[in-house]
Amino acid sequence: MDGTKPYTKNDRQTILSSCDSGEDATQIAYTDALSSNIAVNSKIRKKLTFQQASLKMAQNLIK
Repeated sequence: MDGTKPYTKNDRQTILSSCDSGEDATQIAYTDALSSNIAVNSKIRKKLTFQQASLKMAQNLIK
């Protein structure tokens, strides 16, 4: 989300769209991290997987 861009109170849809784009980028980052060949402790991998799923559920709730 671009926090430097001025919004008015009538820009609710613009703000939600901007947040949604940020959430999509976050999901891609989680997917990239979890699918990389870097060795990750199983506890950390489990936590990242849980965080990604939680963020996705929250994003779907808002949509």
